[in-house]
Amino acid sequence: MTSEATCRRARRTAIGLSAVVAVCLASPAVSAASGAEVLGSLAISHGSEPNPTVTGPLAGGVHGHPFLAAGFDVAAYGYTQREFVFSGTAKAYNAQKPPASYATRMLVYAPKNPARFSGTVVVEWDNVTAQLDAPADFEWTYPQVTADGDAYVEVTAQQVGVCGLGLTGDPVAGKVAVCTPTSLKGFDPVRYAALHHPGDAYSYDIFSQALQAVKHPDGINPLGQLHPRVVLAAGESQAAFELDDYIRYGADAAARLADGFLIDSDLNAPEPSAYRVPTLFIWGEDSAQQVTKTSGRNHVAWSVSGAGHTDYWLLQHLVPVIAGTELNTPPVSKPREAALERTDGDYGQEGGVLSDTCAGGEQYPRRYVLDAAINDLAHWVRTGTRAPTVPPLEFSSRGLPPSPLFNLGVIFKTDPQGNALGGLREPVITVPVATYIGNACPLLGTSTPLTHRQLARLYPTHAVYVRKMIKATTTAVRRRFMTVRDGRDLIARACRSAIPAWGTTSAKAQPAMCRRPYEE
Repeated sequence: MTSEATCRRARRTAIGLSAVVAVCLASPAVSAASGAEVLGSLAISHGSEPNPTVTGPLAGGVHGHPFLAAGFDVAAYGYTQREFVFSGTAKAYNAQKPPASYATRMLVYAPKNPARFSGTVVVEWDNVTAQLDAPADFEWTYPQVTADGDAYVEVTAQQVGVCGLGLTGDPVAGKVAVCTPTSLKGFDPVRYAALHHPGDAYSYDIFSQALQAVKHPDGINPLGQLHPRVVLAAGESQAAFELDDYIRYGADAAARLADGFLIDSDLNAPEPSAYRVPTLFIWGEDSAQQVTKTSGRNHVAWSVSGAGHTDYWLLQHLVPVIAGTELNTPPVSKPREAALERTDGDYGQEGGVLSDTCAGGEQYPRRYVLDAAINDLAHWVRTGTRAPTVPPLEFSSRGLPPSPLFNLGVIFKTDPQGNALGGLREPVITVPVATYIGNACPLLGTSTPLTHRQLARLYPTHAVYVRKMIKATTTAVRRRFMTVRDGRDLIARACRSAIPAWGTTSAKAQPAMCRRPYEE
């Protein structure tokens, strides 16, 4: 293969710009025309996005800590937590408005030791449904993220997060800006004094400039010594709508900065017509669409049997986050966090806090799906091997058609245990201890334990239950619908349970298969 052909191949296959530069610009055999073509491809890869001015890390303020910072002791996980302001001039999308100045924040979690860095960075568009800037997907995925050595960046992209709905945060006639108490500036007008937002038509370009600051830093690098190889954009619910629009309105095509998208629960929002880079949709029963095709070019959709819009884990994990913000309580220690992960991750196998009403959140373990999605997306970007596909959920003719209202009234065809057929059926569905209905009510689904008679019929002994769970989990990991770490967690929970009875089984009394380390 000639050097010029090698150069062309490198431009098609290289994940980062460094490989293109090394193969193409360092080769004396490449013609001047090819060199110019390479420089052109570099400009396209960088996109037309300007680099924002990054300042920080922030310190001080009225409270002395970031708004909605991690509720756990980040340092105990070998991570740093640093907050930055990034500012510049943004253009509007889907609106005829002139460019406008802005200043907003990003909250960055990164491995302290560069050798631990996986090369993957997840950049989450924070959710503002509750009129505050909240990172939903981070609260589900941080155990896997920190175990893998990924970096995670939370971006305050919208006006509500900065100052409040319709409030820019700019002082008027020399007066202090008035902002809502749940916004950044309302919470800490000292720490966030520099922040201002011209409106949500500019949020798409603001998000692009956040990606630019992370991927191609000019000046302060928010990731410190780390340089990403894969940058994934993520958002849940309302933020997922925004990522849909980010693609549909052309912001992604203009910036060309995200290497992949994780669009989580966009509740039947209009889908983009094309996808530039690998894009993975997560649809629980609340947001599943009645489609016949669940994949296309650069596009895969997982409809998840049993999954709701939120769950018990998320609600419980938001408590220390909100307490830390509002009450200045210290972060939860790593041992205490491990204990919380054990109880909050109960999917009903111990007969725990199951809810057959719309209170408390269902116990379907949504985090397992999101962990697999991030890993599969990064793998897709690195290797070109797409994420695995699943069929759609099977809709019953007895229910209402899908709708943006959390699919209320939609009925799915179910198995004998009452769990939805079709879609992604994780081991907790195929080896069930409960019935999970993800669209039973807005935001919160329900979990109803199987009866003792049902459990005894499915699992005559505890060993039978464990054996079935190990088999189902091994299959899920092999098919890339569950990470190895989560597979081990799920099997440990099954072993510790007492199914077909409720309660727990001591380590000594667990089946012998539980004492063998789980391997992929």
